[in-house]
Amino acid sequence: MDYTLDDVLNYIGFKSGIPRRLGYTKISNKLSEYGLDYGKKFDNDELFYDLNGPEDNEGRYFVSMFGESFKPQELYYILKDILEENGLTDILESMIINNAEEYETDLIESLPNLKQQLVDTKKVLAGKYNKVEDYLAKAFTKLITGNEIRNALDDLRFALEQLLQVIYKNNQTLENNITRLRKDIKDKDIEPHVASMVGTLLTLYPDYQNANVKHNDTFNSNSAEFIFDITATIIKLIVKIL
Repeated sequence: MDYTLDDVLNYIGFKSGIPRRLGYTKISNKLSEYGLDYGKKFDNDELFYDLNGPEDNEGRYFVSMFGESFKPQELYYILKDILEENGLTDILESMIINNAEEYETDLIESLPNLKQQLVDTKKVLAGKYNKVEDYLAKAFTKLITGNEIRNALDDLRFALEQLLQVIYKNNQTLENNITRLRKDIKDKDIEPHVASMVGTLLTLYPDYQNANVKHNDTFNSNSAEFIFDITATIIKLIVKIL
């Protein structure tokens, strides 16, 4: 679902049955808290007074207050904080994936191709490999926000590993399935040079992960973007030819 600012605030503050419900009182506290951070000033008495109106007006009131008071990128960090605090990471991931251009303009400009890679890869997966899609989406979210890059690289490894486990119907590690995958790629109607390039990437992929992610923190954002790209490219190739 493509969550908007209206959806997020109403979901957190009004609808029942969500984990650790915030309520509008705590949202108003967040409004005041971030107002200080971003040089805005709100009258708490006015905020609480306006909350005495009909419930269906509360959501619109807060949408208006947030939308008029903060820039899109500031809004992203505010909503991210509220959602993470309440364990609503599924909404957070959807919000980032579907509204990244609005909330994270600066970061999107520095990583312009990631969303398109995600979209293209999902089209190839065609809903047949849900766990693979989930890991790719999580990696995208973490790379776009610039947080948890190590975890993003882990998610990419898990996406590729999960795909091979489903295709080969086993629970082998990525390393143990790569030898079989290299042979299968060579057996397909692909030019030898391309098969060799892919085979080399597949051999080096777990080596990179083990050396720079699993046992050390020697990765950087540029290499993480590259790993996202090649992971998506390899996944698309595997699905198309196997």
